[in-house]
Amino acid sequence: MQISDFSFVLPKSLIAFYPCFKRTKCRLLVMNGNTGTIFHTYFFNIIHEINAGDLIIFNDTEVIPARLLGYKKNGSRIEILIERILNKSAILAKIKKSKSIKIGSSIFFGKNNCIKADVINYKNSFFKILFDSKIYSVLDVISIFGKTPLPPYIKRPVNASDSDLYQTVYKKKIGSIAAPTAGLHFDHVLLDALDKKGINIDYLTFQNQYATLNNLYLFLFYLKHPIKHDQNVIQLLALQ
Repeated sequence: MQISDFSFVLPKSLIAFYPCFKRTKCRLLVMNGNTGTIFHTYFFNIIHEINAGDLIIFNDTEVIPARLLGYKKNGSRIEILIERILNKSAILAKIKKSKSIKIGSSIFFGKNNCIKADVINYKNSFFKILFDSKIYSVLDVISIFGKTPLPPYIKRPVNASDSDLYQTVYKKKIGSIAAPTAGLHFDHVLLDALDKKGINIDYLTFQNQYATLNNLYLFLFYLKHPIKHDQNVIQLLALQ
């Protein structure tokens, strides 16, 4: 089996390069599980496909602005994709650069290179980066300099609205580098309507990380090329 076996033609006209500003007005394809009938509608009509007493589980993860742009001392640009925040001063990350970066290299951020980070380790395709700043924590650096990591098929610059539209309205626990995309289409009005209909709602936390963005490669090549598993917290649900 090859990656090419999954290739297909997708016209650009069918790719939504921007999320629907009104979350529930995106399109929805529905297939009847009994008859196989397929029809198209809008997402706000999903309430008619869910019955009172049914249970919906939402992922309450919050996406971090996981793309950072830094510079080496010689001025060359380095792009960082955060895999995981280890503590207030360290991260695991992928580093994109024209030339390989060495352990011990320094990366600078901000005006006049005011924030410094050191590459201190490399393991399983990820770099461990330690920030050397007595003023800014990792979360501070991310909130100031981080950009929303758009899906790889979205070929456009990040804009201000992405930080909101690529988050779910019920986010709680920070840590993902990619949004749980199905949940993006629910808004507070729809959630209230589901509750009034008697539909049960509960939450778990699944932190989408690098393996999530590369699930096809993970499926095909896991045994030869292991990818770090997502770190997940799944709470027991009170089901009756």
